[in-house]
Amino acid sequence: MEFLNWTVISSFSGSLMVVTALTQITKKIKIIKKIPTQLWSYIVSFTVLFVTHLVIGKINVKGIILIAINAVLLSLASNGSYDAVTRVVSQVTKDKENKDD
Repeated sequence: MEFLNWTVISSFSGSLMVVTALTQITKKIKIIKKIPTQLWSYIVSFTVLFVTHLVIGKINVKGIILIAINAVLLSLASNGSYDAVTRVVSQVTKDKENKDD
């Protein structure tokens, strides 16, 4: 089974999945820890979009400008989705602890 391919990654949801995973996996690396997570998320977003456009052969000057803009949206969505999931998990854990008391 193939979970990812360039077509999937070139979609917003595919890019979002990859950016969120890569950001969360790499943000604890010693040298990357010094970079604010939101900035790191933007760098990862830009890189994923750039590489994807390069691989599918849609890279040009106008494309790079759009990649920079789309990377902002992708980074914000990635940061927001991670925050939402951690908030829900935290609340569920808190509710469970309260029931156990």
